[in-house]
Amino acid sequence: MNILLDKLPESVRFNGYEYPINADFRAGIQFEMLILDHTINDEDKAIQALQIYYGEIPSDPKTALEAAISFYRCGRDDETNSGSGSSNEVPYSYEYDAGYIAASFMEQYGVDLNSVEFLHWWKFKSMFDSISENTMFSKAIGYRTAKVDKNMSSEEKSRLKKLQRAFAIPRPKAERDMMRELEEEWK
Repeated sequence: MNILLDKLPESVRFNGYEYPINADFRAGIQFEMLILDHTINDEDKAIQALQIYYGEIPSDPKTALEAAISFYRCGRDDETNSGSGSSNEVPYSYEYDAGYIAASFMEQYGVDLNSVEFLHWWKFKSMFDSISENTMFSKAIGYRTAKVDKNMSSEEKSRLKKLQRAFAIPRPKAERDMMRELEEEWK
């Protein structure tokens, strides 16, 4: 499928039938947030993912989930656009960075994500992956992913560490609570 030449899909095909799928960007965001939520077990994630994309649990949930994941990946078989890159740590959060993302879309594309009725996930993802480095969102990601270089002066290292703390994605409450419990246990 070529986003430039082909009509973007609003259904997926499996078991010989076409099934409508929620193609709006909000579904893709909800799906990614769900997958990255470590407080939900895999079985519940699968059920919730099917509900996000299909509104119900299809008769063949395993195949339906595979089709939904392929849709989320914009029809690609690889995982290059999953948002995770080569690291296990995602450098952005749709929840925490929502304001930066919305502002970036407004600034760069003139698209108000809050009021747009429908924006296909694949279009959104293409736009999202192309957000200019001049936006605050891209700058925040840059600070989060920057590595301290041995050639940096102590002032540059200190400035980078301050920026990384300022733009760090807060850990979820459940994770903070678990870390606190572990610290208490080791005292």
